[in-house]
Amino acid sequence: MADDEGLDLQDAASEIGDASSDHDMRHLATLTPDERAIQNKVRWALYRHVDAIWDAPHLRSKGIHPNDAGGYEGVAALRDLLDTLIANAENAQHEAGGRRRWRVREDDRRARRRQITGWH
Repeated sequence: MADDEGLDLQDAASEIGDASSDHDMRHLATLTPDERAIQNKVRWALYRHVDAIWDAPHLRSKGIHPNDAGGYEGVAALRDLLDTLIANAENAQHEAGGRRRWRVREDDRRARRRQITGWH
């Protein structure tokens, strides 16, 4: 897959997250504080799982970055989508009087794009 195709996946994942955030936030607002906390915990667990795939220890131990191995564009896109889902869960907790407000920063997205294209 070409580098710009990988960026297209990341852009698509970001757009999907942004386009569905209002629906996600409305649903999260209907949950109890405990249910919102579970959503936050599960979303973070999934992010850590996807991030562990991105780390690709079997490749990095050989000095190969996932970008060079190919096939990791979808993993980078999932990380972007999960950033939005986690932000929604954090924001729902904040708006319900819970924890601090958190949002996806464009700098984080740009950093992920640099990872997928290979320039750090």
